[in-house]
Amino acid sequence: MFDGIKIKITEDKNGNFVGKVVELNDNKYVDLFVNVGDTWVTGIGRSSNFEFVLTEKKIASQLFSLYGLDTTQDYEVKFIDNNTFGLGTGSADPGQSSIRYIRVTP
Repeated sequence: MFDGIKIKITEDKNGNFVGKVVELNDNKYVDLFVNVGDTWVTGIGRSSNFEFVLTEKKIASQLFSLYGLDTTQDYEVKFIDNNTFGLGTGSADPGQSSIRYIRVTP
């Protein structure tokens, strides 16, 4: 569902990292619930030298919040190479995950 979405991760004036959507894919749910300019990654924090915790806003988070459900998902992040990091939840190894962020150059 999220293949092809482009997110630009930048550091804000307070030193926090956030990711904003800069390009969407053609998925009907993405089209319905996500807009260019929306904040997708709400925070990134270091848990060790090579591992991080990334907080991602769930698709349709406004709808979830109406029902008192969680609107974000925390992932453990591990660098796979210089341009790729994997995301894992629970006991899943982020290095073996199919959920990946890949750096693209403009």
